[in-house]
Amino acid sequence: KIKSASRTIVRLKWSGVDTFALALFHRARVLSVLSDAAPLWYPHVTDKCKDELEKHPRYCSSLILNDGDDYETRLSIL
Repeated sequence: KIKSASRTIVRLKWSGVDTFALALFHRARVLSVLSDAAPLWYPHVTDKCKDELEKHPRYCSSLILNDGDDYETRLSIL
């Protein structure tokens, strides 16, 4: 689900969709999936799994904002 949303963000970016719409899509389709029941499963995830889980949101946020800020800063903006 997250992987397909990431691909959609790339396609939307290429087609010229503005940053606000991309950020809205990112919150609705990517971050909502990750945050679903996160208090239950996130504390038990290994560091390797956390990196894998955050790979697509990290990539999408860098596409949307086009800047060199770190991941945490981009998340606070989105």
